[in-house]
Amino acid sequence: MENKTILWAAIGTLAGASLIYYLSLDNNTGIKLDSKVHKDETIKEILDEIRLEITCIYVRHYNLILRMKENKTFKPEMMSDLEAQFENERDDKVNSIINTYKGYSLGVLEQW
Repeated sequence: MENKTILWAAIGTLAGASLIYYLSLDNNTGIKLDSKVHKDETIKEILDEIRLEITCIYVRHYNLILRMKENKTFKPEMMSDLEAQFENERDDKVNSIINTYKGYSLGVLEQW
């Protein structure tokens, strides 16, 4: 029992140290926002479009899970595959949206 306590204390300490390190990183990505190119209205438009598309992907996956549960074909071990599929679709859609706007990138949105 004492070994488990020591193990959890060590894991907690490492997690805390990792969090402090991550938070102390300099977020300077080298991307400069140019007010002539990167307009607030356009960035908000991109973010609204991303929000809408991610919501659609989420709802579609949620409905898929509900249908599988209703049909009794859902198994808990399927969840990690569904999550990975959701993340892949989300990332593809975000990149697709950003690529339609000349001069914008994920880094620009993060910097904004």
